[in-house]
Amino acid sequence: MLDHDVDFYKNLFGLVENFGLKLNDNFWEEEDKATDSENELLEVPFTEEEIKLVVCDSYAMGAPGPGSFSFMFYQTFWEVIKGGSMHFVRDFEAGKLNLWIGLACCDYVDS
Repeated sequence: MLDHDVDFYKNLFGLVENFGLKLNDNFWEEEDKATDSENELLEVPFTEEEIKLVVCDSYAMGAPGPGSFSFMFYQTFWEVIKGGSMHFVRDFEAGKLNLWIGLACCDYVDS
């Protein structure tokens, strides 16, 4: 079952085949583009408080995700798992999270 979940999310979030499609440089009007300062704000790493807020505001009884845990698990045990969860998010933000080599759950568990 875990293999099925991991494969599902690898396909969902994994690398996308490049079909050679590209927007022309003039596709967006200049006033519709993000400014440098807006872009900097968009690239700021998530804070622990922001991530906790998202976890706590998520529907607790929803369908389980990878590893068969619903958000109720994450909400209940946030203080125990937040270190590993934050490590996971930081790897994602840095572009170092490679779903194709597998998500070894134990790599993100607090010791």
